[in-house]
Amino acid sequence: MNLITGFKYRPEIDGLRALAVLVVVFYHVGLGFPGGFIGVDIFFVISGYLITSLIVKELQENRFSFLNFYGRRIRRIFPASAAMVLITMVMGWFLLLPSDFIALGKSVISQTFFSSNIYFWRNTNYFAESAELQPLLHTWSLSVEEQFYMVVPLLLWALIKWAKISSRIKLMTVLATAFFMSLALSVFLLPKMQAFTFYMLPTRAWELLIGSLVALLPIISLLKRQVVRELIVSIGLLGILLPCFLYTKETLFPGLLAIPPCLGTALFILGASPNYNNRLPLAAKIFTWRPIIFIGLISYSLYLWHWPLIAFSNYWALEEFSTMYKWSIVILSFILGVASWRFVETPFRKKTLAKNSKSLYAYSIIVSMIFLICGFALYLNKGFVNRYSEKVIAYDNAKSEGLVENRISLPLSLEEAKSGNFPVFGNSDSEVIDVLVWGDSHARSILPGVIKAAGKNNKVAAAWYTSTAPIINNIPSKIYQKFSLLEQSPSWSKAILEQVKNKKIPNVVLAARWSSCYNSLMMEFNGDTIGVRNFNMNLLNTIKSLNDAGAQVWIFKEVPSHHISVPKALIKKELFGDNISQYICNKEGLNEQNRFFDLVQNKLELAGAKVLNASDLLFDNEEMHYRINFEETALYYDNQHLTQEGAKKLSKVFNPIFFK
Repeated sequence: MNLITGFKYRPEIDGLRALAVLVVVFYHVGLGFPGGFIGVDIFFVISGYLITSLIVKELQENRFSFLNFYGRRIRRIFPASAAMVLITMVMGWFLLLPSDFIALGKSVISQTFFSSNIYFWRNTNYFAESAELQPLLHTWSLSVEEQFYMVVPLLLWALIKWAKISSRIKLMTVLATAFFMSLALSVFLLPKMQAFTFYMLPTRAWELLIGSLVALLPIISLLKRQVVRELIVSIGLLGILLPCFLYTKETLFPGLLAIPPCLGTALFILGASPNYNNRLPLAAKIFTWRPIIFIGLISYSLYLWHWPLIAFSNYWALEEFSTMYKWSIVILSFILGVASWRFVETPFRKKTLAKNSKSLYAYSIIVSMIFLICGFALYLNKGFVNRYSEKVIAYDNAKSEGLVENRISLPLSLEEAKSGNFPVFGNSDSEVIDVLVWGDSHARSILPGVIKAAGKNNKVAAAWYTSTAPIINNIPSKIYQKFSLLEQSPSWSKAILEQVKNKKIPNVVLAARWSSCYNSLMMEFNGDTIGVRNFNMNLLNTIKSLNDAGAQVWIFKEVPSHHISVPKALIKKELFGDNISQYICNKEGLNEQNRFFDLVQNKLELAGAKVLNASDLLFDNEEMHYRINFEETALYYDNQHLTQEGAKKLSKVFNPIFFK
C-alpha cells in the first residue's frame, strides 16, 4: 500500500497559514477584509490535509500510535492555549464584571473538555452578551479541530488496519460520503439553526474532510504540466481572496458560501504539491517569502492572543476604536504571538520542556485540573461579586437578564403557535385569556408591565419571536436571518390570528422594534419606500383581521433606544465617573427613531387600533433626556430592551386595557 508518498514540510502551506491568520486578525480588529472570518475555514482545510497525510503515512508504514499521535497534538496545541487561558483568567479578575467572569469560568471549563464550540453554540443568541466581549470565543474553532482529531484517526485506523482496506478509491469513497453528508447537513440546517451550523463539527467536518480528500488524491498526470499548476493555484487564491472582500458579517455562513474559500484552499494545496515537480507555481512561491513563512509559524499563537485583546478592549469601550488603537491591538497581538511561539510553543515542540510522554501527559492533566478548579470556583463564587459595590452588582444583574435562564418566557415556535400553546401569566382561575402580547423581543420585554397592570383578575398570554414583527403576510428583512422566523413568519402569524379567533381573546397588544423594521426595509430596498409601504399595508390588514376576530388592537409604541448598553454605561459611570449623557436618547433622537411609525400612526388609529406610548413616563425634565435608570435600578438590560423592573415601572401605561 502506498497511499501517501513524499510527505514533507511545505513552506507555502505555512505561508497560507499566514494569509489565514492575517485576514482573521484584520477582520476582527476592524481594519478591512469584511469577509476575513473565512481565515478559520482555510485553517480547517489545512488541518484536514496535514493530519490525514500524517496518519495515513504512519499507518501504511506500520508505525502509527494513538498515544504518539495525541502526544504530538498536545505538544502542538495545549501549552500555548493553556498560557493564553491562564493569563485571560487573571485579566478577567481585574476587568470583568461578575456575570461575565462567571461566563469566562464556564468557557474555561468547556475549553478544558474540548467543547467550547458546544458552549458558545448554546450561549450565542439574540439576547446574549455581544460575541465581541467573550475573551475565549475564538477557542470554538480549536474545539472543532480537536473533536475532528478524536474521530478521524480512529476512522482511518479502523478502515486501514481493522477492515484491511488498502484501496485508495475505497478510502476516498468513505471520506467523500462523510464529506457530502456534512456539507448537505450544513446547507440544510443553516437557515434553521445558524448558530449550530456555525459552531458544530457535524456541519463543519466537510471543511476538514476536503483537506483529507486532497491528501489521498492519486497522482494526476495533467498536474505535471506547469501551466496547469499555475492556473489551479491562481484559481485557488481567487477562491480565498474574493470572499475576504465580498463577504460580510451579514453573510449567511458557512453553508454553500463556505465552498469557495475551502475549495480554493484545497486547489492551492493540490496545485503547489511537490508530488508533481519541485518547481512551485509563481503564485505559491510568493508564500515562501521568509517573513510570510514566519507569520505562518507564529499563526497559532497570534490567533490565540489577538482575540482576548480585542474582547477586553471592547468590554469597556463606549465608542468604536480609533485607527491608531486598532493598529496597536495588531502590534501587541504580534508581540504576544511571537513571545508565545518562542517561549511556550517551541520549547514544548522541541521537547526542551516535558521531554517525554509521561511528563507531557502529567503536565497536561495537572494544568487541566487547575483550569477546572478555577472555572468551577468562578461559577460557584458567582464571579467573586465582592470585587464590586452593591450598585454595580445591581446593574450587572440587570445586564444578565439577556441570558436564556433569566427570560420570562421562551420564543413561540410555529408548532406551538398552531396549537395555541401560549405561555400564560396571572393568578386568575379563569381559563379566559384577557390579553395576548404579540410581537418580537420587545413584546417579551414589556410582558412584566402588562402582567402587573393585569393584576390578580386577568390572564396575560405571550406570543413572541425574535426579530419577527406581529404582522400577517410579512417576511422579516434578511438582515434578521440569524434570529427571525423568515419564510415561516406568515404561517406563524396566521396561526396566531386563528388562535385569537378560536380562543376569543378580547385584547391583543402588538409590540415590536418598529424603527428597526422600517430601517431594515429602507436598507434592503436601497432607500426606496416600497418595502415600508408594503409593511404598513400588512400592518393595517393585521389590525382589520384582529378586529374581525373580535379583538381590540393595542399597539405599543417603541420605547427610546440608546446608543450604548445601558447597564454597562451605568457601571462605567459608577466606577470611573464617565459622562454618559451623550449616549442617552433625547427627544430629537426619539423623533428620529419613530419617524416612520409617526407617519402611519393616524392610519392605525383610524383602522381601530389604540396606541400605547410610555415615552413620557421615561422623560427626565431636569436632564432633558429619557431615563435609563431609577436610582439603582437599570431600566434596560441592553440599549433597547426593558428589564423586568423597567417594564413594571411603566405598567400604568397598560391600565386602559383592563380598566375601560
